[in-house]
Amino acid sequence: MPYDKVDNITYMFCLNCIDIASRYKGGIAIGTSLDVLNMDKDDFSLEGILTSVVVAEAFVNLINNPDNHFSWNKMKLVMTDKGSKFKGDFEKLLKKHVQELILLFSQRSRVWQINLPIIYALLNDTIIRLIGMTSNKACKKKHVYVKSSKPRNGPMGFDEKRLSYNVSVRYLLKPGELESGRRRATNCNWSPQIYHIKELLIQKNQPILYWLIDDNGIGSKRSFVMEEILEIPANSELPPQWILKN
Repeated sequence: MPYDKVDNITYMFCLNCIDIASRYKGGIAIGTSLDVLNMDKDDFSLEGILTSVVVAEAFVNLINNPDNHFSWNKMKLVMTDKGSKFKGDFEKLLKKHVQELILLFSQRSRVWQINLPIIYALLNDTIIRLIGMTSNKACKKKHVYVKSSKPRNGPMGFDEKRLSYNVSVRYLLKPGELESGRRRATNCNWSPQIYHIKELLIQKNQPILYWLIDDNGIGSKRSFVMEEILEIPANSELPPQWILKN
């Protein structure tokens, strides 16, 4: 049975949220009455349930719930998958509250509606190795310092060598960022265009983050660590701009 029924409501999904800084976790079950959908008790369908309107409403209810640590005024960035459920009304909602949260959506997973608060309470009272404390404790602090999930060879943070603003660089491309389909040996590893350092962020025990900008004032959409940046020597003879653009 791919869903749980509590009273007259059948719950088929759960909107799970994780705060990237404190690792605080919370969620809310999403369901409806089978009578409303004219569904047989043995049927299972997404039709009429998992819509942008429903997900937006669930998200609002989760954030406005005083029993958790999520807050509109503390959010800076919201990340979701590319599903249609995160478009439309949900996207309009985020334009009013764009701040710092990671959303993970689990489909066709069983939802224990009654036990969800107990599960999240246990998770949030468990010490997180990367931050050295529980999520509930981390939510009460102004700053949370996260250990690297993978040991790094060399200095990091304030002791790390930083790039100057006048250097020319290229950045490491994500798989399929320029070319789609099966990867070929001729695919670029580094960005074809040349960039400069626009700004950087230095934090304790964290790699320095760099944001890039090209000569036309167009900036990168994401940040990069040192290992993802290729510095171009000052005396390098660069190819014509039309080659870099094409």
